[in-house]
Amino acid sequence: MRLRVLASGLVALGLLAGCVGPPSEPLLRPPPAAGAPLPGWVIRLDPIETRDRAALQRTADDLPGAIRVRNDVDLYRLVYWTQVKGRPVPVSGLVAVPHGVAPKGVVVYLHGTTTTRAVSPSLPGRADGDQEAAVFAGSGYITLLPDYVGLGESDLPQAYLVAQPQVDAAADMLKAIRGVGGVPGLPERLPLFLMGFSQGGQSAAALHRALERRPAGGYDLAATVAIAGPHDLLGAVVGKLDGPDAKSPRNVAYLAFAATAYANYYGQPLDALLTPELARIVPGLFDGSHSPEDIVGQLPSDTRRLFRPEALAALKAGNGWFARALRENETAAWTPGAPLRIVIGAADGDVPPASSRALFDHAGRRGTVTAQTVPGADHMGAAAQSYAPTLTWFESLSGGS
Repeated sequence: MRLRVLASGLVALGLLAGCVGPPSEPLLRPPPAAGAPLPGWVIRLDPIETRDRAALQRTADDLPGAIRVRNDVDLYRLVYWTQVKGRPVPVSGLVAVPHGVAPKGVVVYLHGTTTTRAVSPSLPGRADGDQEAAVFAGSGYITLLPDYVGLGESDLPQAYLVAQPQVDAAADMLKAIRGVGGVPGLPERLPLFLMGFSQGGQSAAALHRALERRPAGGYDLAATVAIAGPHDLLGAVVGKLDGPDAKSPRNVAYLAFAATAYANYYGQPLDALLTPELARIVPGLFDGSHSPEDIVGQLPSDTRRLFRPEALAALKAGNGWFARALRENETAAWTPGAPLRIVIGAADGDVPPASSRALFDHAGRRGTVTAQTVPGADHMGAAAQSYAPTLTWFESLSGGS
């Protein structure tokens, strides 16, 4: 379905301001008069900077595919409310707005695994956000990058690979840029595109599924690209417990992170899953203050040495609370209505290609899901090679050029 180009130059809360740059002072929203804060309620909007087209083009030139940046971009840090298990939680994210042009639509980018709070998308040392701002906001799309619960503004532990908190943070960010109840000046409808990488690939699929079940007001879900996402979560985890994959330092860190996050989120004792020594030290490693190198240096050299013997046996057999919780968060066994493209790195050593392909294996015969394997690409290579074709696809659906 081809969507018309929207002809508005204003976005709620001052995100677009015609031909002027970002506001010089933060834009604040007063708290609700009574009751708990509502999901999507804006706390503050802080201007970061305006990136000119030349700077954005240099960023885009680092990616394959000869991407052409068309406009300057205004960057903001948005702080807003979401919920975690019914509890109001302040969270944050990066907002990239095309400067002085009417928005073609909205792109939500869900980033990969990040253990260090300082590189959250909305912070100055960001690991994600600059490329997305250049490629998508630089092509006329309002671009949103939620920091996730546990990063950026949020001081909670990360709910790593737990789908619902990431879905809620992204959906509430979509509400926030409109304001609860709607704000004059924003087009009534905007085409919505989702893109996610690695952990974000799983999150993008989960968000797509959630938005089809309960659409976000004012947005028309157009398409999703999920890059190297672990859709078969249990299979991906169990696959890291044997053979050469068990001795990968990254895999050891992934599984320690997942075990810690799931035990916290589901209220289970970590020392019944991990060895007693690791159960004492691992939560501190994932408090947002440690670099990946620091984390890996304090973990064992084999994934199997993370777990108590009985917990390891249960996980391999697909039994126990951890295996059940992983299944609950899988994004493989459903069929999207709007088109969803899966990108797989043929040489991906972080997320098994079979785990990414599981969603296509389930839904591809129904025609809404396509899969693209990038020959020779590892985990990061699959992401880098996805930007140009993703932009081309989104442009074809939004009526952009």
